[in-house]
Amino acid sequence: MGGMGELLTKSKQIITTNDAIKENVVAVLKNRNKYSNVGYDFVKQFDMNYFNSAWQQTIENLIRR
Repeated sequence: MGGMGELLTKSKQIITTNDAIKENVVAVLKNRNKYSNVGYDFVKQFDMNYFNSAWQQTIENLIRR
């Protein structure tokens, strides 16, 4: 399990700071197709089959305890 930082990193998105936000927003807007395509390719794996399998595995692990 991970947090927002892990999701952003794995989807190759920019994690910014307050000091760098302007430069990072400009960079993303200039390269929006790249960032949106890479991000979409990452998140599309999380469909209903993924969540259904993950949920069933979680329940099975709880039952085995």
